[in-house]
Amino acid sequence: FADSVVYSDTENHWASAAIEEWSGLGIIQGADGKFRPDDSITRGETAVILDRVMKYVTKSQNSFTDLGQDFYTDAMLKANAAGILKGDAGTIRPSDKITREEAVVVLGRALGLTELTTGTAFTDSSSISSWASGYVNAMVSRGYIQGANGAFNPKAAITRAEFVTILNNAIAKIYREEASYTENIVGTVIVNVPGVVLKNMTITGDLILSEGVGEGDVTLEDVTVTGRTIVRGGGANSIHITGDSKLAEIYIEKRD
Repeated sequence: FADSVVYSDTENHWASAAIEEWSGLGIIQGADGKFRPDDSITRGETAVILDRVMKYVTKSQNSFTDLGQDFYTDAMLKANAAGILKGDAGTIRPSDKITREEAVVVLGRALGLTELTTGTAFTDSSSISSWASGYVNAMVSRGYIQGANGAFNPKAAITRAEFVTILNNAIAKIYREEASYTENIVGTVIVNVPGVVLKNMTITGDLILSEGVGEGDVTLEDVTVTGRTIVRGGGANSIHITGDSKLAEIYIEKRD
């Protein structure tokens, strides 16, 4: 993925490898040499992280009564425009700690997952909110989340380490620099910049061409995608599928 970043408080932490990896990508960041892995994360901070992953473009108008100008404002308005982070009764609660079930829902939406009705075997599954259960089921079915001691603890605040672990489980590769790439990957692949060429490769999983592609070009040359190809960026004629490419399912999710 990227050069790892080492923090003074993560060396012996169970999530240290994922924390270092995603810090190296610049997706998550610590401060003063510490990551605070067991601290909670706010809804505003969650939006910032997802914006770094997907590079959202379009912002909603700020009609939220509790969203002032802060480091997370633009990211929250972008996540809202993308349908990832939704408000309630005119509020979006940027400073609230995000719960484990809320985090799973926003990540599930960001990854374009289909909600599943098949129940999970968590001992506390009855306490998972109805609006979250479909994404919890989908995440479990893909192996992105596991509970602890048989429970999911949906209402507990998710920790920074837990959040980055789900990211690490769910996303195998992010292409974030204009270049040509050839490698086989198992898992979800995200392209979030224009000018990327994927050539002679098999993606055993999903491919997301994110909003960050803008109106630019992405070329898939002799690429096989066994899962879904989700197109959220690119201009009218700028996603080029050439050669012997095989895309199992294509979903166009452009917002404009």
